[in-house]
Amino acid sequence: MNDLHTSEFDPILKTQDLTQFTGGQMPQDVLSEQEKVKKADALAFIYPVIWWGFPTILKGWFDRIMSYGCAYTFIPGKGTEGFLKEKKALLINTTLPDEKGYEALGSKNAMKKIIDDLRIKWCGISNIDYVFLYRPARINTETRKKYLEEVYQLGKGFSDK
Repeated sequence: MNDLHTSEFDPILKTQDLTQFTGGQMPQDVLSEQEKVKKADALAFIYPVIWWGFPTILKGWFDRIMSYGCAYTFIPGKGTEGFLKEKKALLINTTLPDEKGYEALGSKNAMKKIIDDLRIKWCGISNIDYVFLYRPARINTETRKKYLEEVYQLGKGFSDK
């Protein structure tokens, strides 16, 4: 498990992080996180949807860690090749609107497209499960307990899938 807030992860993409494009040495904090990704069988991301995207700290994690040379490469004339093909991903998102409102806005499909095309599939991962937890801050205690149980069961069984 890697809680980006308690680990004091620095999400700011720095000039030295860009050495990945010129074959230079990546910073040690990046290499450390990349090693965790390489060793993992599965990646689970649990976060609130903010403006149809990731919270800043997670966006920064993707920018710095799922980087060129570690998670993908460019193939001239063909596009990209992802290096994380053997992994799977579980994305658990909390939303502000309820399910009906989220669907009416087209947000569910937009989030999947943003995540799939711009992050996860780019790195070669095609086995992706999504879970949307609607309005957790505005639901009753019983529904909140149901959400927690669902997430617990998903976590227990995810790496065995």
